[in-house]
Order: sequence, then C-alpha cells, then structure tokens
Amino acid sequence: MKKISSNVIAIAIFIVLLCYSMDSPVASLLSIKLIGIMALGIAILLVPRFLQGMKKEDIAAAIGESGRTVGYIGTFVMLFFSLRNMQEMADLLPGVALSCRPILYGFIIHEVCGYQKKNEAANPQVKEQESFKSRLEAAGLTAREIQVALLINAGLSNKEIAEELYIAETTVKK
Repeated sequence: MKKISSNVIAIAIFIVLLCYSMDSPVASLLSIKLIGIMALGIAILLVPRFLQGMKKEDIAAAIGESGRTVGYIGTFVMLFFSLRNMQEMADLLPGVALSCRPILYGFIIHEVCGYQKKNEAANPQVKEQESFKSRLEAAGLTAREIQVALLINAGLSNKEIAEELYIAETTVKK
C-alpha cells in the first residue's frame, strides 16, 4: 500500500509540473463525470475475472489492466464522437484534446495498480519467496505470521513491517 501511495504522489507531482510548464490549469485534466464512468467501466471489465475465480493477489493488476483498456476504449469513442460532431475547424483541437483524457486516466490507473505485479514479475526472487511461503503454510503458520515472515525474509526492519501491515512494532516482535 505504501508503494502504491508513493507512486500516486509521484505521478501527481509529475502531472502538476507538466501543467505548470505549459501554463495550463491542472483542473482542465480532471472530469469527475469521466472518472466515474471509467470506474464503472473498470468494474464491468472485472466481473468476468471474478466469475472465473480471480485470486485476491491479482486484483490490483487486474484493475490496472482494466484501467488501461477502459482508457483506450474511452479515448477512441470520445475521439470518434468529437470528430463526428465538429461543426467548425476551431472546435476540432479542443475537442480532440479533451477526448484524450481517458487514456491519461487509464495509464495512471495502470501504473498505480499494476505497479506491484510488474515489480514481482521482474524480480527473480518471487519464485523463491513463493516456495518459502509454501513451506511456512505447511508448517501451520497463520496468514498474518506468514506475512510477517515474508517481510522479514525480504529484509524489512520491525518498524518497516509494522508500517506495511498497519500493526504495532511490538506485535511484529512476537
């Protein structure tokens, strides 16, 4: 969760800097209605995955992939209707520019939610950690004990583990 929030902050700072450098207000990129429609689109795309028995640990990556897909679809549909409904050439560029917002939202969602899965796939130690997790499960540890053991194995301090799992540092030491 901490990695996701730091990624959101980094993306937000980058977007603000881009807007500042182009003398454009950040608010011009935001549309609450469009964000709501995209969230609904993501939820719709996730339904078949849930019906197929998607694992809990795959939810963030699925949201990221669905966000990117909804962004592409939304952009193409908005571009189509913007271009089709243009009466004058002066309306063209603002309409096209605003139509590109869904792809921006989709990429942000993909980066934020797909972040953890990308890092796991790129890390060769994931298989080793999964093997370690299987041995811990076979030893009869609880889910929380396994979480703590995996974070210890990853080299985190007691304080870092407590922050990651939202528990007291004394709990981690037990």
